[in-house]
This record gives sequence, C-alpha cells and structure tokens, in this order.
Amino acid sequence: MYPSTKMAVLNDLVEVLNRQGIYKLLILNGHGGNNFKTLLRELGAKYLKMWLATCSWFKILDPSTYFEIPDDHSDEMETSLMMYLRPALVRTLS
Repeated sequence: MYPSTKMAVLNDLVEVLNRQGIYKLLILNGHGGNNFKTLLRELGAKYLKMWLATCSWFKILDPSTYFEIPDDHSDEMETSLMMYLRPALVRTLS
C-alpha cells in the first residue's frame, strides 16, 4: 500500500472514531515493512482530541534470541508465524 493510501484509510478511520467520541487508537503492526509514526503524527495535529499510537509486536522481544537471521520483512520470524497461523499459505521447498 502506498503511504498516501495508508494515510487516506487512517484519516477516514480516525475521523469516524473522533466523530463518535472514541479518542484512542492503537495500531498493532504485524509487518516489518510498515511504519505508521509519521502518519499518526500528522493525523494527531489534525485531530487534537485523539490519542494515536502504534506498536510492533515483533519488536517486543529480541528476535536474535529465537531466530538465526533476524530481518524486518518476510524474514524467518514472519514466515514462522505464518507457518503456525496459516500453514496452507506458506510454500516450502521440498
């Protein structure tokens, strides 16, 4: 998704939450290629009542403790998670 598309989607979401009186949004990021900080910073300036934050589940622990080659995009950790959650979606080499 292009950053401008992510911004449009987030803006729509934040606008609706703000209008409904829901002033908190936490984005739980699950993919190393995503970055929401700058988008949320810009939206926070537009929606002053909103508390906007993001966190990435894969940064909670040091991945080198569990994985040999840590990276941030389609790496051993993401593949392992998908093999656990949706193994039919992961192609393996035979």
